[in-house]
Amino acid sequence: GLKTFLGRAVDFFYPERRPGYMQRWTFNIQREFPHRILLEIGYTGNRGTGLTTARDANTVPLQYLSKSPERDQPAINYLTQAVQNPFFGIPEFAGSTLRSQTVQRLQLLRPFPQFDMLNTSFSRGFSWYHAAHIQGQKRFSHGYTVQLSYTLSKFMEAVDLLNAADPAPHHVISQFDRPHHVTGSFIWEIPVGRGRALLSRARGPIEHLAGGWSFQGMFNLQAGPPLGFANVLFRGDIRSVGLGESDRQLYRWFNVDAGFERDARFQLLQNVRTFPMRLGGARADGFNSWDLSLFKSFRINERVTVQLRAEGQDALNNAMFAAPNTVPQNTLFGQVTNTIWSEQRRIT
Repeated sequence: GLKTFLGRAVDFFYPERRPGYMQRWTFNIQREFPHRILLEIGYTGNRGTGLTTARDANTVPLQYLSKSPERDQPAINYLTQAVQNPFFGIPEFAGSTLRSQTVQRLQLLRPFPQFDMLNTSFSRGFSWYHAAHIQGQKRFSHGYTVQLSYTLSKFMEAVDLLNAADPAPHHVISQFDRPHHVTGSFIWEIPVGRGRALLSRARGPIEHLAGGWSFQGMFNLQAGPPLGFANVLFRGDIRSVGLGESDRQLYRWFNVDAGFERDARFQLLQNVRTFPMRLGGARADGFNSWDLSLFKSFRINERVTVQLRAEGQDALNNAMFAAPNTVPQNTLFGQVTNTIWSEQRRIT
């Protein structure tokens, strides 16, 4: 009955939770031009409704938290002060976090002080995505083909609570937002050898050496994810945190001097948070990968062709760096100390 899990953290299913759903709409225009060139311009939109939002239903109400932009030590002392525990000595609390003779005052200010956390999920989240894209393709002719596409997008969401007691999710840039994305591929039959522009009548050793070469490649360039920060104390212009790509260094990936309080003694605690979860103007490293291949075909007769391949995965050996440290009081704040993949260029 009502004594179940007293003093413990509880997970429960919210009975009014409903499945979320997605709505998507697209609009595209294609036009073919001379020389087998195809151009496509389009727009894609997506709206998510009823997405899952996790919540602790037993947090300190907002009216008891400090609203000061600076560290409010009196409020911290008040909420964390040890007071008499009214549940002390009750057998059902013996193995829980509320078995001590005293507890912090904030525990007794919770909606259900006889429990620890009360975790559940609601269907109150939503998201929205807009993207414009352009794609060009030169279909294979005259020994080559090229395809190139570019997408400009923005992905926003409201699926997480900025403060555990907030009535609605926090509107913020999504962790999956990648505003710029370029992809391309090409195939080029090098115009040397029998039937091609150069040495078209080559025979024997010359044809075997100079003819039958082709070069192929695929590349994928993508902006990095937005950086996430905790409940930091910030005194400055939030737009100055991000740095241009040419200004970023591994030891200073973003502007650590934009207004972050670095001293651990002044960090915020027991306050109503206002600093956003993620910043669209400050991002981790993006994706930059080139896969290149060189083929050499030897025609033995009309039915038999032998092909040698040299393929390079991430041929340019572009490292993909992990996100920088975003904890202001850490000595590595703003620095990148690792890569995402343990291996880069691979040639076979």
